[in-house]
Amino acid sequence: MKNRLKIILFVFVAVTTIALTVIARPVAHLTLTAWSARDHRQPLPPGTVNDASHLNRQLSKLIVSLELLRCYYSLYLEMLYVKVRRWRSQLHTILWVMVSPWRSGRAKRQNRTSSQKL
Repeated sequence: MKNRLKIILFVFVAVTTIALTVIARPVAHLTLTAWSARDHRQPLPPGTVNDASHLNRQLSKLIVSLELLRCYYSLYLEMLYVKVRRWRSQLHTILWVMVSPWRSGRAKRQNRTSSQKL
């Protein structure tokens, strides 16, 4: 009985150790990466852009204001909304014309009369 308990305890400790090792490795990596990460930004001369790695400094020919883009896209979305509403109302009209005979019961009456003729 004691040997069986020792084996179960040994397997439990081994599985727990392996699980903690597997979990601790990525946690340690993320912790060390966050600790050593620095956000030191260097001021750039006017007309140049750079990415976060600071390895891709380039001259830019055009600098666009985000406010202009925001206004452009908001107008674009408004026009798209109007088009969708217009298309939706047209589709609704088309579907209503297609479905209206069935809604009024005419289709049932037409089917009855056509079956009575046979």
